Amino acid sequence: MIKKIDRWAEEMRLLSKGEVNESKLNQAKKLQGEWKKLPPKKPRNAQQSIGSFVFFSEIIFEKSFLDKLCHSKYEGFAEMPEAEQNSLKINLLKDLIARDQRELVTVRENAENFRSQEGEFDHIMRKKIAAHKRKVDVKNSILKELTNK
Repeated sequence: MIKKIDRWAEEMRLLSKGEVNESKLNQAKKLQGEWKKLPPKKPRNAQQSIGSFVFFSEIIFEKSFLDKLCHSKYEGFAEMPEAEQNSLKINLLKDLIARDQRELVTVRENAENFRSQEGEFDHIMRKKIAAHKRKVDVKNSILKELTNK
């Protein structure tokens, strides 16, 4: 199972590079479908590959969302020169990152204010904070890729 997880994580990493088109999106969805067939408890020594799979799949879907958002927000986006498209994506991404960072601060503050004796609540809050942090990290990774074009 570990080799399969490693292979899928690498496939997802490769799919996440560059522009995301319909073909890449469909391949990512197919990989996710296969991923969901794995048992919920995955081997502990596969944690790094599991994290990579999740991170790169989120990059793919975030890039797709960003592209759709740009097409709906900016008339004639598809006909614009690539540099202009890039600039609009970068600016939009910076706004989304700022919003997500504010949300992350709020979630962290709420977690501090609502300390509980129940371990389950703390576990849920840690997972929620990690998910928000990953959202910011995903967007920053895309921003870095766009900025380096």
